[in-house]
Amino acid sequence: MATIWLEPPRRGVVARGRVASIQDVRAIEQTPYLDLLPSWSILGMIEHTSAVNPAKSAIVVADRHEPTRIKQRLTYAELAYLVRGIASSLREVSGTANPVVSILTPLLPESFIALWAGATAGIANPINPFLRIEHVASIMNAAGTTVLICGVAADGAGAWNEVGRLRAMVPTLREVWHVDHSSCLESFRQLADAGSRGEPGIEQSPDPHRTTALLHTGGTTAVPKLVRLTERGQLLNAWCSGTWNGSGAEEIVAVGMPYFHVGGAVILSGAALLFGQTIVLVGPEGYRNPHLVARFWDFVQAHGVTQAGCAPTTAAAIATNNPARRAPAGFGIWAGGGAVPVQVAREFAAKFGVPLREGWGMTELQGALIINPNGVEPRLGSIGLPFPYHRALCVPLGSRTVSLDTTPGTLGVLAISGPCVTPG
Repeated sequence: MATIWLEPPRRGVVARGRVASIQDVRAIEQTPYLDLLPSWSILGMIEHTSAVNPAKSAIVVADRHEPTRIKQRLTYAELAYLVRGIASSLREVSGTANPVVSILTPLLPESFIALWAGATAGIANPINPFLRIEHVASIMNAAGTTVLICGVAADGAGAWNEVGRLRAMVPTLREVWHVDHSSCLESFRQLADAGSRGEPGIEQSPDPHRTTALLHTGGTTAVPKLVRLTERGQLLNAWCSGTWNGSGAEEIVAVGMPYFHVGGAVILSGAALLFGQTIVLVGPEGYRNPHLVARFWDFVQAHGVTQAGCAPTTAAAIATNNPARRAPAGFGIWAGGGAVPVQVAREFAAKFGVPLREGWGMTELQGALIINPNGVEPRLGSIGLPFPYHRALCVPLGSRTVSLDTTPGTLGVLAISGPCVTPG
């Protein structure tokens, strides 16, 4: 057990591990997963880090025009205060209805505060702001939205410019909060102040399987469908993701994947939050900002980033638009959300001296499930090692039975089981 635990499971601490083989995965499974964390609530984990290290940077925001500069910094103490206060305000304005907060913003600290506060007060419902307005309204109606948190016209094109139509199309909507990233969280601080005065008693729900988030599937080829994420499922997936990518408190995690995708919401930001790491938001446009992509390594070096994750197309763009240079020592990066072309992985490693590790997951698993772990040379074309407490089997095409003895090279589909499989 000494080989896998950086911080062994014990009461009141976050267990920290590392994985290099399937034997390590099985060794982790000897510990009941409920023993891995001191709290199984999102707010509880934020407040755990705040109590241990209140002045530590929780979220750092890079300047959208000069990505090597810091525009804003938020400590864990400030984050804990904001999440608790915003959760109270969400309950107050939702009246007798269960608070459901839909989020339509650029990539801002408010996006994640709303995500975690919404999950604390009731249900968070992050939405891709570039979907058709009819699809956005159908998602909000299916979720039963009571509060909408959205961007402003200065953010450019996006569903935040259609708030008037959304008010008419979503009858459960009670309140709209606009966030302007030029105000540096000022409106959220005012809402948190009001919430802290009005209702201080935000506590962990006694139901560990409570749905705390509704994330939609892609919606690019059909009407998006909502998937129920539980608080416990998200935290367990975040723990596993962080264990595969780096679980040390000193890690600095770049987040450029969207908050409405499990990559940004759970695998990156959720894991960083759980392990008390620092999140660096790449800017309001995420990796859609070509200036950031073209200066990716300057950004990494300036902020001391040790971890990053992105879509395969982003990794390919980084490889195309940056000159060859060595990645900083200790830096790790994964790609997911689609198959990573082997040639892209080879070119990335050859050009920057760091492997591009592939991983696999889906919204219906609350995040990732199989990743090539950091610190281990990845097998190109493979999605890696499965998370503990789960099983993944290949079912041959056309087969009506599941066999434990499927031979390598078999063409089939994955059959998945485990606690991160979402309800329904």
